[in-house]
Amino acid sequence: MSLRNRGFLVVFATLLMSACATAPAGQARTDRDVLTAEEMQKVGNSDLLHVVQALRPRWLSTRGRDSINAQGYPMVYLDGVQLGTPETLESLNVNTVAEIRYFDGPTAMGRWGICCGHGVIYVTTLARSANPT
Repeated sequence: MSLRNRGFLVVFATLLMSACATAPAGQARTDRDVLTAEEMQKVGNSDLLHVVQALRPRWLSTRGRDSINAQGYPMVYLDGVQLGTPETLESLNVNTVAEIRYFDGPTAMGRWGICCGHGVIYVTTLARSANPT
């Protein structure tokens, strides 16, 4: 093996190990597909739409078109019940929510069907998380 190839392997191995490194002790990694109640409380807004806009705006972006005239938006679910488009988040209060989770289009379609091809914003309330039946 040439000296140049060995140097490349050393650099590659170093980059690979640094990419797999964990977060520093005492610092939790943030899951970009989950918003916890603690994170939401820090924003200071009372409705979920403004919280999601502030912390995870990518969840609200359009995903192409459903038809010639309609944009594609992720669907919103509240404790398993479909509410509609992201605007419905405006009617939900942060203080009643335990967690919000985002599912990308392919994952959402596999779970909820073709109507969710643009993703799902799934809201779990405190009441539901305390009694998960």
